[in-house]
Amino acid sequence: MKRQLIFFTLAIAVIALGLNIADAANKPTLEGVNLGTYVTGPKVSADDLKGKVVVFEYWGDRCPPCLRSIPHMTSLAAEHGDKVVFVANQVWTKDVDAAAKAWKGKAKNDLVSVVNHGALPGAKVKGVPHAFVFNAAGEMVWSGHPMSGLDKAIDKALAQGSV
Repeated sequence: MKRQLIFFTLAIAVIALGLNIADAANKPTLEGVNLGTYVTGPKVSADDLKGKVVVFEYWGDRCPPCLRSIPHMTSLAAEHGDKVVFVANQVWTKDVDAAAKAWKGKAKNDLVSVVNHGALPGAKVKGVPHAFVFNAAGEMVWSGHPMSGLDKAIDKALAQGSV
């Protein structure tokens, strides 16, 4: 059983790292974003995302690669302060308390808005973790695994300036 669990965990990691999770034809947008059920961190509304660089990450409370990306995301939130809005959208469990426990067990701070079962219109996420970065004009500038390029994508979005 332990061998099967290790294999399953490795398979998930390989899939998450090796595939382009979102279909390139998708045009995810912040227009009509669903912020789901509030879990922890700063409570944000759709209006709070306007005119800001936004990181919107899909994650799961029992996904090993997702849990490993939490400290990275919270470090980025501390580094960028109020210039970037970070939303961590938990999509595996409906249990808000389980999502909060999983997040708080790995987070370095409370600067990321964690929501449960939200959605970006046009995003067809096929695996987690998966992050999207939007510039201040609300245009998606990057999509991918949060441990592979998220830092540079945020810098790119910030360099594009404000609206």
